[in-house]
Amino acid sequence: MSEWCSAVYTTLSKFQRRGSMTGLDRNGYIVNDISLSNVQPEFQPAFKLVIDRFLHQFGNLTHSLYLYGSVGRGTAVPYISDLDISVILHQAPRADGLLKMTDLGTALQQLNPIFSKVEFDVGDYDAVMRRNDFEWRFWLKHCCTHVAGDDLRANIVRYRPAMHIGLAINQDVETRYRTAMSQLSTQWDHSVAKTLAKKLIRCDYALLAEKDRSWHVELGQL
Repeated sequence: MSEWCSAVYTTLSKFQRRGSMTGLDRNGYIVNDISLSNVQPEFQPAFKLVIDRFLHQFGNLTHSLYLYGSVGRGTAVPYISDLDISVILHQAPRADGLLKMTDLGTALQQLNPIFSKVEFDVGDYDAVMRRNDFEWRFWLKHCCTHVAGDDLRANIVRYRPAMHIGLAINQDVETRYRTAMSQLSTQWDHSVAKTLAKKLIRCDYALLAEKDRSWHVELGQL
């Protein structure tokens, strides 16, 4: 338990307050601070290589790609930060296709160790545009920037903080908690504990953001 508490504390202590105090614009809409122009020079060659390799292998299946996370905010730390890419496919992915994308992410991280992990978060067009008002559409509009393909964000309305958003984007929290705790029960892994700590902190905040009238993205602001 002391190792778990230490992981939470370490995760929080590495983040500092940045940007808007509320994360909202003057009309109360959530501000999106992700941009390709924020990608720091030391990450640009590896980032381009990841995108090129993904499109080379899966371009025929892919509707569009989007960047999210610290690389897109310009706050990434070499050899510590992940590269996070949202992938929208033309059709729902098959299990073997998801496995191949995961394997590609692992291979690309090994080629580009400046990223601690290369992760592809995969959805499909129907899930985004027809079935996921408070999950994928919110996510693309306010947490991502367009990288390749047809940009779906232009046809998505802006959002204000809402309990529905927090519930939708954290549907997987129980599964991820159980998986991580199962791993940690047999062997301590700091990266697993760090990821779980970040997920739980973000989940807790997302459910309170509407009442707080804010939308922060940096852990140090929560």
